Amino acid sequence: MKGETIGLLRQLIAESLLQEVAPGDFRAEKRAVIVAGPMGAGKTTISKLILGGLGFINRDVDDMLVRLLRQEKMSLDMKNFTPEELSVVDSLRAKTFDWIEKVQRKDREAGRGIIVNMTGANFPFAMQLTQEFKDAGYEVKMLFVDVSLETSLARNSSRERSVNEKVVEEKYHRTKENIPKFREAFGGDFHYFDSEVGKASPGDPQVIKISKDITNWRPAG
Repeated sequence: MKGETIGLLRQLIAESLLQEVAPGDFRAEKRAVIVAGPMGAGKTTISKLILGGLGFINRDVDDMLVRLLRQEKMSLDMKNFTPEELSVVDSLRAKTFDWIEKVQRKDREAGRGIIVNMTGANFPFAMQLTQEFKDAGYEVKMLFVDVSLETSLARNSSRERSVNEKVVEEKYHRTKENIPKFREAFGGDFHYFDSEVGKASPGDPQVIKISKDITNWRPAG
C-alpha cells in the first residue's frame, strides 16, 4: 500500500509538472510515442513521468501477458519453466500480439494518442509499426529508455514477472545494437533517457527536457 501511495503521489507531481512544460493547446490525437528499451529499464515509469496526464492511451503487451498467465493459473516467474510451460507462454504471447494489433487498429481509426511499449529488439517490427501509424496520418516519436545489463538483470530477478537470464541478455544485446538504427530512422524525433544517470522523478533534468521536446512536438535537434 505504501508503494502504491508513493507511486500515485509521484504521478500527480509529474502531471502537475507537465501542465507547466506542455503547451496549453496540446492534444495527443493522431500522435504516437513508441517507448523502447531493455527489460527492466523503467519504460513504464519514465513514460508516465514524461507523458502521463496528456491524453495518451498506453498499450502494453506485458500487461496482457500477465493477465493471460493468471487466467491459466501459471506462475509469473518464468525463469525455470519447463519446455512445455514455455510452449504455453509462446502461445499466450502470440495472443497478446493479436490483441494489440486489433486494439491499435481501432485506436488509429479513432485517431487516439497512443503510447506503445516494446523492447526494440525487433527493429523491422518497430519500423513496420511506425509506418502503420504514419500511413494513418500520425506523427510518431520514439522514447528510448536505456539501462545497463547489470541493472536489467537485477530488476528482472526482483520483479514478479521474470524470465530466464539468457533471454534477458539476448534481448538486451539485440536492443542495444538497434539504438544507432533508431537514431537514424527517427532523427530529431528520437529521444534518449539514460535511467542509470537520470532519476525516475518529475524534477529530473532529463525528464523535463524530454517532456518539453515531446509536448511541443518538434524535433529535438
